[in-house]
Amino acid sequence: MECGSSSWATRLNYERMNLLSTLRRELLRDLSTIEIKINPSLASTTPDQRRKSEPAFPERVLSLQAAEYLKVLASGAEGKVKKRLEELAKLAK
Repeated sequence: MECGSSSWATRLNYERMNLLSTLRRELLRDLSTIEIKINPSLASTTPDQRRKSEPAFPERVLSLQAAEYLKVLASGAEGKVKKRLEELAKLAK
């Protein structure tokens, strides 16, 4: 089995026995071992591929009403918390 990074290899190695038993039970009864190798080319993408793919998470928009709530909260806060709440409120669209 090939994976794109060492972090995935670690995850797969940790779950190796579960994978092995599931694959034996469901699909490959004669499977004796799973060897995991890192193939960095699996993780790399070209700039064109990145543009074509959809973002992992949709863009979130802060509503004007939520911004007003943040401003009210900021009025009762102090220091860094007040500053951060005000900065968040400015992000409303």
